[in-house]
Amino acid sequence: MSKPVLALTILIPLSLGTAVAADPSATASRAQSPDPVAGAMLRGSIGLRYWNSTASSDISVSGNRMMTSDARPSHSAELVGEFDDDIDGTFFRAYAGIGRNLDGKQTFRGYAANGHQDSGFGYAVIDGGWTLARTDDQSATLRGFIGYHFLNDEFVGVYRGSKRNLQTNWNALRIGLSAKGQLTSRVGFSADLAAVPWAYHKPKDARSAYTYGVEAEALMHMAVTENWHVGVGGRYWLLQSHYKGTRSAEQTYRRFGLLAESKYAF
Repeated sequence: MSKPVLALTILIPLSLGTAVAADPSATASRAQSPDPVAGAMLRGSIGLRYWNSTASSDISVSGNRMMTSDARPSHSAELVGEFDDDIDGTFFRAYAGIGRNLDGKQTFRGYAANGHQDSGFGYAVIDGGWTLARTDDQSATLRGFIGYHFLNDEFVGVYRGSKRNLQTNWNALRIGLSAKGQLTSRVGFSADLAAVPWAYHKPKDARSAYTYGVEAEALMHMAVTENWHVGVGGRYWLLQSHYKGTRSAEQTYRRFGLLAESKYAF
């Protein structure tokens, strides 16, 4: 091999290696470019709740109280789950529960019941929403949501040996705001306020012209471990129904009480 050719075969690889070493931006950019899959952040939780609540229902016709059920103590257990996507700021959550109504006060056409029967109730809520605002340090978030609420409830009273029961079903639209955040590294909070602009309400032998209301919930959470969290708080539901017919009939339904929660966060 001639000397000029031999020199070229040695100099060309050396020059290419020097150029790459002098300009490491390509290698650095490849090393620092984020993986879109690895950058995704999906967080969530799944847990159990206990709700110690009190329920009341008041039905009136043309201003006269027809059937009332007051101060009905109730107990229910529910399964709850939530998932948050930190990349696009969306979230999805749902909870469902079943419970029992116990003793209380009930009247029918002004006559007080001389006995009660335990009755059941069930409910389910599904919400989805998006982030509206977030603090600079990411410690608190304000979100908007829209959702669906199903509720079935029954009240039973005994009047001189005969039973009078009121069983109702609501299918409600929820629109509201949700806030959550951290007060310390281990203590956090969550709060929801939802308006019910419309609901389909179907009690026995009647149908509502329209229903509206408000629903609220707030909890304080504490991280016992990195993944196990417990919380306490409260919940309030109010639904006001107006019925179709020649006479003015309406129903006011309330349920409120204390919540206890245990959940696994991931």
